[in-house]
Amino acid sequence: MKYTVISFDELGRLDSSSVRIFREKLAQVTTDNDAIVLDFTGIDFIDSTGLGAIIAVANSTWGKTELLISGIKEDIRRIMELTRLHSVLPLYSSVSAAIETLQQKTSTEKFKKAA
Repeated sequence: MKYTVISFDELGRLDSSSVRIFREKLAQVTTDNDAIVLDFTGIDFIDSTGLGAIIAVANSTWGKTELLISGIKEDIRRIMELTRLHSVLPLYSSVSAAIETLQQKTSTEKFKKAA
């Protein structure tokens, strides 16, 4: 499984002042990825503009590329749960946890093909 990890550490916030940079970073990702891990470790704040940008990315990748969110702070996790985004986009405590899940899926898929 081919995946890319995109870090947003330099943003600090995902709001109207930074959403353009968020979109530009995602636009640089090649379309031949099976999954994209969004590393939000450096994001301390998110507003409705940021949520809208995440939803737009989820909609554009739906059915083509798996999108995972990692490293979110507790306040942002609560926002994702209140808006029910967590039911569409899996949330992970760290990049390594997200990657481990992807690797387990790959192992499971290989096992099913071999059976």
